[in-house]
Amino acid sequence: MLDTFAKTKSGSMKRRVAQFLTVAPCPACHGKRLKPEALSVTFEGLDVADLSELPLAELSTLIASRSTAPRKLSRRPE
Repeated sequence: MLDTFAKTKSGSMKRRVAQFLTVAPCPACHGKRLKPEALSVTFEGLDVADLSELPLAELSTLIASRSTAPRKLSRRPE
């Protein structure tokens, strides 16, 4: 079905095949496109997909709040 839908140039064929296609998030990963094993690892209750969606400032604050090492930031030489 997907092959026919992708390759046909006929509008009527696309409409016919489209009847049998649905768009829905994957029930296993809920649209995150990662294996359950990858999603099972969490930090502060967030999986890697959730963490990657956070703004950098929020992610930095979240990580810093759990860090026990002193923070020392330096710039890379250009």
